[in-house]
Amino acid sequence: MAEVVLTKVERVFPAATRALEPFRLGPLDLTLPDGKLTVLVGPSGCGKTTILRLIAGLDRPTGGQISIGGKSVERVPPRHRDVAMVFQDHALYPQMTVFANLAFPLKMRRLPRAEIRARVRQAALWLDLEPLLDRRPAQLSGGQQQRVALGRAIVRRPQVSLLDEPLAHLDAPLRAELRELVGGVQRRLGLAMLYVTHDQSEATAIGDSLVVLNQGRIEQVAPPEEIYAAPANRFVAGFFGAARMNFLDGLLERRADRWRFVSDEGLALPVSAASANAVPPGVPRVTLGIRPQDIRFEQSGERPDGLPATVESVQLSDGRYLVRLAANGCRIVVDSPTSVSLKPGDAASLDFPVERLFLFDPSGSTLAAPGRRL
Repeated sequence: MAEVVLTKVERVFPAATRALEPFRLGPLDLTLPDGKLTVLVGPSGCGKTTILRLIAGLDRPTGGQISIGGKSVERVPPRHRDVAMVFQDHALYPQMTVFANLAFPLKMRRLPRAEIRARVRQAALWLDLEPLLDRRPAQLSGGQQQRVALGRAIVRRPQVSLLDEPLAHLDAPLRAELRELVGGVQRRLGLAMLYVTHDQSEATAIGDSLVVLNQGRIEQVAPPEEIYAAPANRFVAGFFGAARMNFLDGLLERRADRWRFVSDEGLALPVSAASANAVPPGVPRVTLGIRPQDIRFEQSGERPDGLPATVESVQLSDGRYLVRLAANGCRIVVDSPTSVSLKPGDAASLDFPVERLFLFDPSGSTLAAPGRRL
């Protein structure tokens, strides 16, 4: 097992045609600690797979240094880096049984037959593959084949395990089941594991630490709880959450001893003094953010001091109700875990708790957040 360190690493891909801009990854400074499950998460095309390929040696950086276990590996070929990789596609040997697929990397390293058998049996036990050891890949389901691919990567106990969206092709219940298996195996073996996904719920479910990428840049590195409660900027805040955060652009105003935010559409909301004081002098505009589940709403009349709004749509998603409303020219989404009796056209009233508001500066950096000490 080993720590992976990327120092000023970059990879520049020239534009394929004149109409396309070149893609630049980095320069990145990143440490992947030994014995931890680190998740690279971000939208498609942000550079997640490129980082895995650079660590594995399948691609070479344009600049910077990569070290594994304290040793520079830029000139070390992939087969000598002691890195295992699991792809979206299972890439199993179709003519071999499950046992033979699992044993193959150990046989290539000429391990004793008894040790090979013991390691394979142990991996099969952890991954629930014991009844399938005599089958061939064509006789397995997609989830079972992916378990075999995972087992083949970890059975030789490499310094680093790299997983490139290994569950992307599986259905939701199976993904949830295999996420637990991946996390359990990583903890048992204490592997340094780097897991790539574009699914933020998957990232927060299994990662000890998340590396949030966007357009080839690292936006934030932190544990899942911190990423959610104290995002570094507007991109991170909007990327995480079952429903996207509501954003409103506008100005902060002070009246007497109270602060309020006034959106460009004229929507006025109270803001705490602590949040307002986090805005540096001379910042003319801010963006207010609030998560859909933090907004309280009721039918009109039940909360006379609430913000009047009109329901535009109600959608049921994963057992939760997403209600889209119009309030003073602004579009607001509310996430409710309980049944909603409202329908399009109904009147409602909204309440924005001041302790749950985020503020961002014009560049997108976070000024105030519920999970950040002000």
